[in-house]
Amino acid sequence: MAEDEEVIKEQGVQPVPPPAEAVPAEKVPVEETPAEDNTPGWKKRVKEYFKDREFQDDDEMSVAAEEMIDDLMDYKNKGQEASERLVALMESEPSVADLIADLMDGASLPEALAKNIDLDGITPMEDDPDYGKWEEAKNNRMEQVQAQKQFDEDLNGNKVESSKNFQAFAEEKDLGEEETTAFLDKVDQYLDDIYRGKVSKEFLDAMFKATGYDEALVQARQEASTQAKNEKVEAKKKEYKKPKGDGLPEVSGTGTPIEKPRREKPAFLSRLEKIEEKHKRRI
Repeated sequence: MAEDEEVIKEQGVQPVPPPAEAVPAEKVPVEETPAEDNTPGWKKRVKEYFKDREFQDDDEMSVAAEEMIDDLMDYKNKGQEASERLVALMESEPSVADLIADLMDGASLPEALAKNIDLDGITPMEDDPDYGKWEEAKNNRMEQVQAQKQFDEDLNGNKVESSKNFQAFAEEKDLGEEETTAFLDKVDQYLDDIYRGKVSKEFLDAMFKATGYDEALVQARQEASTQAKNEKVEAKKKEYKKPKGDGLPEVSGTGTPIEKPRREKPAFLSRLEKIEEKHKRRI
């Protein structure tokens, strides 16, 4: 090898370097194509519309789809009716249309009123035909304002009192911070649902147990059963003591069914219906 290197130096030939090792090419990650969602569009819309529902099969989804269509049609019809009434109002009272336009452009209510309505001119005199209705409407508005003011005061006071009750409850039950937060979140969910007019079965179950009504109901049924047995025994005693063959005809029933007294709706359902009626009148 030494002789070869000397010959190479004498002849001026550059030595050939050894071949470099091949560097393996980097692997480019292959993006996985997401699976195509073949769910029909109407099913997606139904699930989006009824987010809180779970559907077992297509039949349930079909029923829900019809319900959704009925809701949307009812909303559309009410909206169209309200729009027509609003247009008629705007045409009969152009100043009202201008007032609303100014409010939508950012004007304050006093500014829009001063610009479009002659407040002195719309106040009727005592001998005017509209004075009675005007005075009644004014008094009703003042009562509503006072009631809202009282409600806001009660609400603020109740919030302070509720905060104290929550703190005392957590200390009494020896709840940690996370446990207290989890419990209050659950209570808040119930309250939010009720405020929106939703009373879930879970809430009713919780109230049924929390009020002790389940235990009271079992006890009441046991007492009723005992009382019924006692009454049956007393009836048997009287029947045994009654003399037979008195010659009086036996009184038999006519076969006409006895009408059961109509059960009244629960109070909370009546309140929900009143809320719904107020909402309809606003629409």
